[in-house]
Amino acid sequence: MPAEPFPNVQYFAPYTAKGFTLNTLRSNEQLADNVFPLTWGLREVMQYAEVLLNKDDVDAKADAFIDFIGERVIDREFTDDGFSKTHRVQSFADLEDWFRDLLRTVEQQNRGEHWRTHHVATIRKVRNRLSNISTRCAGLVTDEGTVSDLPFGAFDDRAVYVVDVAGLEEDAQDLVFARVVTKLREHLERRDLGVNHVMVFVDELNKYAPADGADTYVRKMLLDIAERGRYLGLVLFSAQQFRSQVHRRVVGNSGTSLYGRMDADELATPGYAVLSPATRTKLATLEKGQLMVRHPHFTQPVFVRFPRPAVMRGRDGVERYPQAQEMTLDAAVARALRTLDPSITVGWVQEVAA
Repeated sequence: MPAEPFPNVQYFAPYTAKGFTLNTLRSNEQLADNVFPLTWGLREVMQYAEVLLNKDDVDAKADAFIDFIGERVIDREFTDDGFSKTHRVQSFADLEDWFRDLLRTVEQQNRGEHWRTHHVATIRKVRNRLSNISTRCAGLVTDEGTVSDLPFGAFDDRAVYVVDVAGLEEDAQDLVFARVVTKLREHLERRDLGVNHVMVFVDELNKYAPADGADTYVRKMLLDIAERGRYLGLVLFSAQQFRSQVHRRVVGNSGTSLYGRMDADELATPGYAVLSPATRTKLATLEKGQLMVRHPHFTQPVFVRFPRPAVMRGRDGVERYPQAQEMTLDAAVARALRTLDPSITVGWVQEVAA
């Protein structure tokens, strides 16, 4: 592989909470040609509600009602005795309208504390938790259901797709990770992704698959990929400062491992006991750009020198292409329309909108 920048790279980022500009450092207009919005609606998020809901707060009764909504309400014609209209829920705004109609009907008809075996307190709890998703993930999850997604089913060969989640809250980051990786797996199983093999690069994997802590949806998914992803063509590539803090089943299924310079505390953990004292000493004194490679085909560790990057480093890029300031709605619309017609100005947008 030649040491040169990748020729086909696309960046995806959610909007800021205001919804005018993308929540990414790559907001300079000179970089806008390959930066695209990432937004999801109710249908895209509902399958992964478990990632955003606190399992200590949502009990089995609430889970049952959430399943009812997913199976009987979303994307279906739904009505009931006393409802003001027939609902077709396709967005969070539609879901809130459905909840209001449901609770109004229960109160007006004096049905007691239950509706279709579901307790009213459970209904109110689920309403609060689901309605809160679009607020907690503002910019990524939209109330009106607008969708701008990765090109699942039309991936280009040897292309790089970058999802920028640096500006998102932790819950929203978990949602992005869970949905993107799950969709990749589903398409690879059906052989309709557009490519046969995908390498998923994850920075700081110890955050998503820690050695200890709760058994989350994301961690279970990562363990499954690490153990059974090869037959699908799904390869997990990660980087982290502390390998000892990654779940042992992920580490144990790693085919190739690369080690940079590390401190004595990390080298003293049990995961490095298989290395000889001389190798551990060398790892503690590696020069910048040196790496150690471990692979089952090699009986001894191999030390290599990593080439200087052929791309602009992050700090250099920020200095050369500084982040654009928060735009007004008119300026954001004009910038988006300029991809279709470069002559469009903010003044023209203001005249049309007036």
